[in-house]
Amino acid sequence: GCNEGEMASFRMGSAAGTDIPIEHLDYDYVGKCSSATELEEILKVLRSDKEGHYPKLIAFTEERLRKIHPNSKLLLVEQKAKRVRELPDQERREIAADLESWREHVSAADTAFQSGVGREEAEGEEDSLPPVRTAATITGSNAAPQKPKEQPSERIKSTDFEAWDRYDVEKEAEKVDSQQTADSKPSDQQTSVPSELSDKEKNLSAAEKERLATREKEKGNEAFRASDYREALAYYTRSVKLCPTAAAYNNRAIAGIKLEMFSEAVADCSAVLSMEPSNIKALLRRATALTSLKELSEAAASLERVLALEPNNKKAQEQLNALRKKTAEQEGEGREGGARKKG
Repeated sequence: GCNEGEMASFRMGSAAGTDIPIEHLDYDYVGKCSSATELEEILKVLRSDKEGHYPKLIAFTEERLRKIHPNSKLLLVEQKAKRVRELPDQERREIAADLESWREHVSAADTAFQSGVGREEAEGEEDSLPPVRTAATITGSNAAPQKPKEQPSERIKSTDFEAWDRYDVEKEAEKVDSQQTADSKPSDQQTSVPSELSDKEKNLSAAEKERLATREKEKGNEAFRASDYREALAYYTRSVKLCPTAAAYNNRAIAGIKLEMFSEAVADCSAVLSMEPSNIKALLRRATALTSLKELSEAAASLERVLALEPNNKKAQEQLNALRKKTAEQEGEGREGGARKKG
């Protein structure tokens, strides 16, 4: 057989499937070649083993390419990940320190999650948490509990996270609207859910507050789904106080609208918009609340903002048309009244 240095001396022509002459697959040629592109092509041919297996010539070509074009992709592909024991001592220590820090962080988060927010080892821990929702609705100070109305959809389990992801308070609100008459008024609902936080809850860590806030918001969604808007409002308020988020403010706004607390609903929508200026739901709810407060010009401005963001938003267009019609009627009545006084 022949050695690598003799390879090009007995064959002529091009390497299989390429335009690289066989005689270029040679130490002499490679050592003098200054074209990175050509060196890369030669290296590809050598690595393919189609012209034979020449590990020393491959290494020589790689070294030459590294001098001409150190950032060549062919060289990067061949750089294998080092094992930890192959790294310098300093780098190994830094990696070990980073890994230990990550483990401590994950362990702390896992411990907080496993123990539960505000959970203590002693019995009676539930005393510090808000009471679980009951089926009864109290309609007066001396009223007896009544059976809740049958709901068309089953209550979502607290552990069914996929169902909660699909649940939309706005859609549920629209569904409730369609079931109510124009003259319907919110019931005089009462709730035993405290909207204020206990001292213990105020002293929770940020991570614990965030987790509890999410849980309270989900309870609010469940109450809203059951048309218990007073209780939903209380849970949303607790969520806001624990960890104010746009979603909690937005949900409290729709609950406030259902309870005809329009000024409070406007304030909640404004809080959402301070966090997310383009939040469509907050703009629509703000318009609804402002319309009920007879603030028609501001309501129209909110709807126009929605249409600027979503020109094809049917709900905003319908509300704005109705608002303009109402404004025109009021202006017409004002002119007729003025004319009668002059007459």
